[in-house]
Amino acid sequence: MSLIRMWGVKYHVNPAALLELEQLIGVAGHAAISERPDDGSEARQQSLVRLEAAQKDVLLWRNNSGAFEDKGGQWVRYGLCNDSEKMNKQIKSADLVGLRKKLVTPDMVGSVVGIFTARECKHATWRFKGNAHELAQLRWIDLVNSYGGNAAFATGAGTL
Repeated sequence: MSLIRMWGVKYHVNPAALLELEQLIGVAGHAAISERPDDGSEARQQSLVRLEAAQKDVLLWRNNSGAFEDKGGQWVRYGLCNDSEKMNKQIKSADLVGLRKKLVTPDMVGSVVGIFTARECKHATWRFKGNAHELAQLRWIDLVNSYGGNAAFATGAGTL
């Protein structure tokens, strides 16, 4: 049984709602998170961050990034901050992007705004080494934070 299903049973979530959630996040039919306690993989940590986000009412989506040659021979780039190969070497957007709600101060009439949120997921024991790839990811994190967003490296639950 997947961890999502076990969580759903614990909190009496309707099975149809659980199935819909699994389909929305692309894990229907198999465990969303490895159930081995020693699995510190990046994929597992990303799943833990996404589950934590759902519990905290933070919207996060997978931000795949890359490029491919289409049938007409044209290169198609996808993902945030991936407008060109040169740009992609300098700045690499996070694995997960989305929004978190923030109630603003009374001087703004108590309205709710969305704070851009991004997490670059890493394996459980990861430590920053400062290689070119990590520095490009850090540039993204610094850019988002400099504009009032909320970005960071994440190594599992508790790093949202």
